[in-house]
Amino acid sequence: MKLDVKLEVKVEDDVEDIETLTLGSALLAVSDVFGVDKEDLLSPRRAHYITTPRFALMYLGYYMTHNSTPMVGRFLGRDHTTIIHGCRRAIELKRSNKAFADRLEQAEELARGYERERKKKHETFRKEIAERMESACRGVALEGSLSGDKVVFDGRNTQ
Repeated sequence: MKLDVKLEVKVEDDVEDIETLTLGSALLAVSDVFGVDKEDLLSPRRAHYITTPRFALMYLGYYMTHNSTPMVGRFLGRDHTTIIHGCRRAIELKRSNKAFADRLEQAEELARGYERERKKKHETFRKEIAERMESACRGVALEGSLSGDKVVFDGRNTQ
């Protein structure tokens, strides 16, 4: 009896393609572009220097991640109606304020760059795991014989 063993390592990724961002990459990008700490963006503070970038984060978090408003709200520690309001404010600011629109676009591009880096790290990690698993399985016998209700692999391993 021959056993064919095929090793396949799959790392689940929450991003379908590069067009989809994660909330984490959007948070990092908005923080970098607007010059606001991540902790401030997630805090309950309402200072103007925080709320405008937070609107950008809500906009990117909803429209670029394909998450629902309750999901974005949970990430930011807010209610889904607050996310709806933030998205509307971001759209208004995008239309009326060229500087905000430019920063929002920069944040989106930076977030896409973070996603590319994250995907590369995931792919490198997946390859490393596959190589390690393959090298670990090299010494394991792949052919065995039936002995009663057990499979015997070259007399060394019994399962």
